[in-house]
Amino acid sequence: MTPFPVHGIDEALGIKYSKLGWIVICIGLCGTATAQGLIYYVGAIHDKFVIGGKPLFDFTFTIPVTFELTVLFSAFAATLGMFAMNGLPRLYHPALNYRNAHRATDDRFLLVIEASDPKFDAQQSAEHLRSVGAGTVEVVEG
Repeated sequence: MTPFPVHGIDEALGIKYSKLGWIVICIGLCGTATAQGLIYYVGAIHDKFVIGGKPLFDFTFTIPVTFELTVLFSAFAATLGMFAMNGLPRLYHPALNYRNAHRATDDRFLLVIEASDPKFDAQQSAEHLRSVGAGTVEVVEG
């Protein structure tokens, strides 16, 4: 976490691009198909009302409802997908045991190296961080 955006940090840390955009576009297209299918079924199959000489189904009349349902499905996909991909709601993280964690978003940088990392060695990591100028290094057990 940093108190300001650091451009290029994702590439430096080896973080892959998010798949959330693909989830949102796919679910949004499902919303489009749902709206079109529902409007076609109701207008052309189930309730065949001819009003003012208009056709039973015309794409131009379905645009507002289709747009709204696409946006609704996309919003739900973005919100639920973000929660799922981030592992939320996560009410606790061991990094919060760090004594200065409350200052991480104010005026400090906070670098967390998790033990699940295959290159993790607590002693070597702490020594390396001190050698490159880290102000405070603390091994937090969680």
